[in-house]
Amino acid sequence: MMWPSRLSLKIATELITINFVTLTVVTLLMMVIGVLREAIRQGLTPALALQLIPYAIPNALVFATPASTLYSVCVVFGRMSTANELIALQSVGIPSFVCVRPALVTALLLSLLTVWFVDLAFVWGHKGVENIILSAVDEVAYSTLRRQGSYSHGNFSIVVHEVKDRVLINPTISFQQSNSKTIVLTAKEAQLTVEEPDNHLVLSLVDGVATFGEGESFHFRDRISYTIPLLNGDESDLTTANPSHLPLSLIPLANVESKRKVQYQESIIAARAGFDFISARFSEAVDSKHVEEWQQLQKQRQRLFRIAAESHRRWASGFSCFAFTILGIPLAVMLKTSDYMTTFGVCFVPILIVYYPIFALGLDLAKSGSSPAYFPWLANCITLCAGLMLMKRAINT
Repeated sequence: MMWPSRLSLKIATELITINFVTLTVVTLLMMVIGVLREAIRQGLTPALALQLIPYAIPNALVFATPASTLYSVCVVFGRMSTANELIALQSVGIPSFVCVRPALVTALLLSLLTVWFVDLAFVWGHKGVENIILSAVDEVAYSTLRRQGSYSHGNFSIVVHEVKDRVLINPTISFQQSNSKTIVLTAKEAQLTVEEPDNHLVLSLVDGVATFGEGESFHFRDRISYTIPLLNGDESDLTTANPSHLPLSLIPLANVESKRKVQYQESIIAARAGFDFISARFSEAVDSKHVEEWQQLQKQRQRLFRIAAESHRRWASGFSCFAFTILGIPLAVMLKTSDYMTTFGVCFVPILIVYYPIFALGLDLAKSGSSPAYFPWLANCITLCAGLMLMKRAINT
């Protein structure tokens, strides 16, 4: 009989080996599916689609690591249960926790690694995919317009009558400025080019009409150029960048800056309301300026909720590996079958039906401010509680 330390090492090695093989297969499969889906959605050429592969790997690992961790647990503890190894160990005085401990340590390390994968996918992976798509947005637009007659990207959309070489015939182009004013451009013909490194789309139009907002417009005969920024806001600005694409290390600082902006906006509204009250200007308390300030405050509060929930989202997503391990061990022991896929299915189907919907619900509630920022952990807590209850029944420590 092996000593507990050698037994723990053997179990850990087996878990890591199975996990690595499964993770490699599942990651490759998910990466291919993800790249193909993005290439079809964006209308990318095969050459551009191949460039997406390195940036798709972290995102595939985010989803593949928890599943492969659960599968490795099901295989190892399912085999040990079928061969009555746990009972044999208990009969010679070795508690079952000696077998469970290496699985917990492995799951903890994989959880930390998955948190890093999430951060890498949301920041580096997203930025890389975005840069590849934006660098070829004109080619993608021309290809899509030839096939469909219409193309859209973010707040920008274009409809054409036909495309001759690189000339758009009778295009109608609409996009939204940063001040939320919609601009509609119609012309006899137009051309598109991308201006790097700022990733601006340059429109060259001839003989058309430009309409701003509700009805302001002007007609032009000669060729004019119009530049449209393809990125929404400055990703390096912590006060405007999308919280989902901020590095985990910068989220606390972004949270502080967002709170400062909310407090500043609240002080402006309070000062203006106090001044209107003192001067008896009650009618101005509900004018368009006040409404706009309140709307701006609500947007800043919403952003604050999203930033506060973002770090919890990434840590909770990563530690799904640990939660799945706690649930998978007792189920594999209780099922006591050599059919590991059946064991994995029994474990994973409830996770798909229960865990991920609860995780999405908790995240949505946290982002909207309807619940505390730590609510993304709700699914992990439920899974851990269920796993610990089953563990108490299945394994005598």
